[in-house]
Amino acid sequence: GGDGVVTPSAKLQPIELAPLAEGLGFILRHKESDGGPRAGTFFCTRECTKLEVPAEGTWRMIMRTVEVGNGYPFNPDTEESEVEMDPPGEDGSVRCVITGFAAVNSRIFRWWNNLEPNARLGAAAMLEAIESEVLSAKKKA
Repeated sequence: GGDGVVTPSAKLQPIELAPLAEGLGFILRHKESDGGPRAGTFFCTRECTKLEVPAEGTWRMIMRTVEVGNGYPFNPDTEESEVEMDPPGEDGSVRCVITGFAAVNSRIFRWWNNLEPNARLGAAAMLEAIESEVLSAKKKA
């Protein structure tokens, strides 16, 4: 809009909640809880470009950022993340590995904004949220 606030494009089509599949994705927004000026505004749109969930072996998902909003640290259309999840071990734990890459406009921007450490913290927070949801679902079952 003319107010400088970036919103997801109109080409995105909302669908009923369903399992993630290749070609589908989700819109992420800035946290409401931080109370900052961007709280609740559009952060980015992520699309699933590969999803492998074999009956045996490692699950693999690749996501790519297709649109970005205000405050998004990486250049549009340059970020890709891969998540690999191994089958549960004997103790029930699940090994999960996240790798990714993205481009920024300058090394000074990267350094000033602590992008690498913050990206690692964000990935860890995402995994903790997934773990919490899984444990919560197990308790309800």
